[in-house]
Amino acid sequence: MQEAIQKLPEGLYQYSMQTDGFNERFNFCVAITIKNKSITCDFSGSSPQQPFAINCVLSYTNAMAVYAIKSLLLPSLPNNHGLFEPLIIQAPEGSMLNPKSPAPVGGRSCTGHYVPCLIFGALATILPEQVMAASGSPVWITNLNGLRADGKPFATVLFYNGGMGATVSKDGASVMSWPSNISPTPIEIVERDAPFFFETKTLIPNSGGRGKYRGGLGEMVSFINQHVSPVSVVFLTERIHIAAPGIEGGQAGALGSVSINGQIIDSRKPQLLNPGDVVVLKTPGGGGYQDYKNRSIELQIDDVTQGYVT
Repeated sequence: MQEAIQKLPEGLYQYSMQTDGFNERFNFCVAITIKNKSITCDFSGSSPQQPFAINCVLSYTNAMAVYAIKSLLLPSLPNNHGLFEPLIIQAPEGSMLNPKSPAPVGGRSCTGHYVPCLIFGALATILPEQVMAASGSPVWITNLNGLRADGKPFATVLFYNGGMGATVSKDGASVMSWPSNISPTPIEIVERDAPFFFETKTLIPNSGGRGKYRGGLGEMVSFINQHVSPVSVVFLTERIHIAAPGIEGGQAGALGSVSINGQIIDSRKPQLLNPGDVVVLKTPGGGGYQDYKNRSIELQIDDVTQGYVT
């Protein structure tokens, strides 16, 4: 790792971005210092911890940061203790990336999954062919609970993904969580465990950010509450308001949305699904890589043939 770091130009590399937030946008910042065969990532300036279960403990922040750096510098080297010794991860205590106990942290992936995007954004100037455009996921999570017809309670968690960001050599994968490896919940599993009937599950055309290489597509999922009584639901969503940015001139992916009976809702607030209510989830697309004018005609034709763009 020290040898890989030594090949990089020493200096300070900074990047900041905003995410959807709640009543106001969240700020995430990183300052990366490369010096003396070491890399220090300082997340000072990031938003303070929140009273919602989206705070990310420092161990998770550390894991996401060192994963991103290893992916850029030594992707094929097996994990080992020495690999991480030259990497120093810092975040102010009381921030969203290092909250004080007893901060709620159950949905930490909604925050921690942005850490690799910050690392990539900061190092894009010196590693432009190794970074990836931003992804539409953090993974979307739907928490459900209610009472069955026999009066017994049920609860289940559903996972849905947006599109991955594009890279210097290929399009982003569609409906793929990154940096996690969480698969979307199959329809059959949901219909077995919850009183829902699925009408639609399909890729969303034009949702990937345009570029020489296109961002991955999001998906649209539509289901009906067939239960005889209301069902409580909490959505953990991201990129409803701020799209996944492209990189090196690529365009941003499409925004996500959640609607009930055709009305867009505030997916940050708990909802009650009445019998017959129809929920439509549209997950966000990933960002594109480089200018779309450089995309090959073969890939453009394939996009239309496959229905990825209209």
